[in-house]
Amino acid sequence: MGGPQKEPAKRVRRSSSKSTRTRLADVAREAGVSIATASRALSGAAGVSLEQRQRILAIAEQLDYEHNPIGRSLRSGKTNLIGVWVESIANNSSARLVSALTDSLHSHGYDILVTEYSDDRAEDASRIRSLARRRPDYMVVLHPPRPEAFAGLVERGHQVIMISGGAAGSWSGPLISVDSFPSRRELANHLVELGHKKAMVLIPARRIGRPGSDVLRRVVERDHIPLEVEVAPFGGNSGGPGLSTSDVIELVRAEDGPTFLHVNEAQAPALLRGLTDAGLRIPDDVSVMSTGAPSWAEIYDPPLSVTDVDYYLCGVRAAEVILDLERGEKARRRVVKGAYIRRESVGPARSARSSRRQLARGA
Repeated sequence: MGGPQKEPAKRVRRSSSKSTRTRLADVAREAGVSIATASRALSGAAGVSLEQRQRILAIAEQLDYEHNPIGRSLRSGKTNLIGVWVESIANNSSARLVSALTDSLHSHGYDILVTEYSDDRAEDASRIRSLARRRPDYMVVLHPPRPEAFAGLVERGHQVIMISGGAAGSWSGPLISVDSFPSRRELANHLVELGHKKAMVLIPARRIGRPGSDVLRRVVERDHIPLEVEVAPFGGNSGGPGLSTSDVIELVRAEDGPTFLHVNEAQAPALLRGLTDAGLRIPDDVSVMSTGAPSWAEIYDPPLSVTDVDYYLCGVRAAEVILDLERGEKARRRVVKGAYIRRESVGPARSARSSRRQLARGA
């Protein structure tokens, strides 16, 4: 049965360790564009349409082209890195900020480097020097405990975008100003309407960055609102410095104790569990609210009121500043306002409730 059998055709396999690396010129030739256009598309630079950029990126991936950002940065002086300083990577506000910067800037060729503050001045200085040696094109700094450290970076030629609740005059460079005063004023007036006379703001004993814990007290003093506000460190059940959950419960039960508690989002679960275990009802016995993103606070029973700053929006605004600077435009200061979101965890004060019951019985 007949003649010689043909050998099956050999399949050509691409070696994982090619002797000749794909060059930028190869990508440009395959895409039918100039080397300069291919370079702009792969680096995320302006001057290339989205459709063309996506097509060139797809061709580069098919050809196993390995972009060399180090070589490009040596030639251009740009690293396409954004250094981001936050209070804590685990903090919800920090995560929202980093997410926004990544979403807004990755398509422009930027990568994000995140560094946390420490509570030690020398360690902070070391971390700042370490990040500065990476020469990020821009640094985004969230509520720094020591802004003067970053002022020194500006003097040495670094581009620093500050996100801060401090006075606008305290930072001469690009600024995203976080304005929490209107939301705290709304909160203070609402508490007074509900009959509250004494409020307590519980903050982590190890407070590094954000200054917002004192805004309620400052608003009350400035606007002469008849509400006594105490700010106290809260250690929860950690055994560390600050008030314990038991201490807070004892204060709430006192005749002249606070009828309203404002707690940090990270410490809210411990406080709420302690109040519930002690038989205290929210908001009948004490009103409670938290900082942080509105969505997670809805899972509690009753849902928690919150004072929130949209740190995702802060990240979007910071990205806008960076792109303005890239285009050679002057950076405009942006303002992001906080919000007071009312839910069922804040109600009339105990004294107001008692007076209503007495009036009802008298009627």
